[in-house]
Amino acid sequence: MADYRRTPPADPLWYRRGWFYRIECVCKRKVILSMDDVSRFHRLPSKMLVYDVIRRMRCRECGERPEFVDIAPRPKF
Repeated sequence: MADYRRTPPADPLWYRRGWFYRIECVCKRKVILSMDDVSRFHRLPSKMLVYDVIRRMRCRECGERPEFVDIAPRPKF
């Protein structure tokens, strides 16, 4: 998985429609989320950068920031 704290994806959300976030937290929780669903649920503007969304992410279980976040066209871990 890519560590986007070093190499941020600077694409706007509209450019990555249909893609997925693959997230792993420091508490070892793994989640796959649809980028479209996250954008709709949080009412994010389509011009917002993927990097900005990743920077705001927090784990639902422990409240920490994710250890790794990767974006992919298909949902698999």
